[in-house]
Amino acid sequence: MTDPADHRAGPGARAPRRPALRVIDGEAAAGQAPRRTVSAATAAAMAAHPSSGLGVRRAPEPPAPERLPWGRLDPAGTEPGPGAVLLDGARPGQVLKVEDAAAGTALYLPVRTEGAVFTPEDPEAADALRLGLCRPGEAGVPAVTARHAFAETGTHWVAVGAPEAGDAEHPYRLTGAMRRAMAAGLDFLEGDQRMDRTIAQAYLAATAEFSTCRAGGGPLGVHVLLAKADFA
Repeated sequence: MTDPADHRAGPGARAPRRPALRVIDGEAAAGQAPRRTVSAATAAAMAAHPSSGLGVRRAPEPPAPERLPWGRLDPAGTEPGPGAVLLDGARPGQVLKVEDAAAGTALYLPVRTEGAVFTPEDPEAADALRLGLCRPGEAGVPAVTARHAFAETGTHWVAVGAPEAGDAEHPYRLTGAMRRAMAAGLDFLEGDQRMDRTIAQAYLAATAEFSTCRAGGGPLGVHVLLAKADFA
């Protein structure tokens, strides 16, 4: 007899399909949940479909990232720029919340050093900003802000993808910024929204809005816009 394992596909035979994405149904214990295999494209469609329970809807006009109170957080001792604010009490593990009450937007920047200097991108608008140090997980502060820069408007959460150091030499390269934006978006969906990471990847692929923003003539950053209405 011929061993099926040694069988070679003849001319015209279909090439073996790539392994499919495994999706676990329900919330049974590991190893006990019923399983089915679907393609990544099908998983994305499932996540985006209203029957998924996510209630996914796409906003016709996502907010422009330029309307957020952008700025830079540097270690203490950095030469301050126009409108800069020295934060002597900043400690690693805290988050700087920058609010623009008039626009109803906020920017969250993780603190990584003892002391810090916040420099707003628009010095003329600095007086309208409200700064506060808080802890990730406090009321209204997403837990993802412990690891990633993050922003929020009245209708959207914004996963911020800042350009990497090497991107300054390639002003139109988005690889590093896209990687950071996707990592922040996945961590937010998994940690703050309690979404399975596989479904979170499908959700981002199916429904998220992406935009670019250039800060001060430097390299482009990438931002993932997540509609709050999808999780209402």
